[in-house]
Amino acid sequence: MDKTILKNLGLTDYEIEIFLTLIKNGPLSTYEISKKTGLYRQACYDVLNRLQEKAFVSFVLKNGKKVFQAIN
Repeated sequence: MDKTILKNLGLTDYEIEIFLTLIKNGPLSTYEISKKTGLYRQACYDVLNRLQEKAFVSFVLKNGKKVFQAIN
């Protein structure tokens, strides 16, 4: 996916990075997102909250843990 399109939709660089990681890898925990993107886990939480507010990401509970996934 072209990052310019996502930029035009109002996403920040970190939001784009996490969103594309979720598209590429499927549902991931915050820990897994942190490892794949190289971002600190707290930064991932903040970015994931913003992506949820913008309706780009949702989560499900698996074994009591939040697992995040990109919304089509």
